[in-house]
Amino acid sequence: TDPEPYILVQDVTDRILMDRDLVRGKEQLEKYVREKNSELELTLEKYQQEILERIKAEEFLNIYKMMVMNSNDAQIYVNIKGIIVIANVAYEKLINIPVKQIIGRLHQTFISSNFGDAYYDLEVKPRMDTALLRGKKTFYDGWITLDSGRRYLSRCFTPCRKGENMVGVIITVHDLTHLMIAREQLAES
Repeated sequence: TDPEPYILVQDVTDRILMDRDLVRGKEQLEKYVREKNSELELTLEKYQQEILERIKAEEFLNIYKMMVMNSNDAQIYVNIKGIIVIANVAYEKLINIPVKQIIGRLHQTFISSNFGDAYYDLEVKPRMDTALLRGKKTFYDGWITLDSGRRYLSRCFTPCRKGENMVGVIITVHDLTHLMIAREQLAES
């Protein structure tokens, strides 16, 4: 006799539901990963753009620094508190004092100790006040005696603002000695 066939019936509903849940969960996870990857790509692009902008700004700033530091005109920047923040090489050469001994000093004290209180009070302070308090560019030309001898200097006091706030003054000094000597010699002949 032939063995009787057995029919095995098993309820696989739970298994089918679990498989569906697993597939649905996998799809949701893949969708979430795609969304997050898109967000990360956008964030990455944004940061790369910011980095490029910062690099360009830094390059611009470095070029600007080189222009100022290598200028033939002497320049210093005095902040709103009256402290000399930066001085270029031409300023150092003009007054024959190393930049390291200039930066960080109170402008009034520095000028008074090197050129006298009267010079600061009569020549420099009124122009600093005009630049800082009234926000106006002001000029002063005249002879001065330095370690290097008698020099004819043209000084420009340029106010600096950050938005509406005054932050300091750039003082640019043009040495016009050779021009003034030539003019005097021309007048004498």
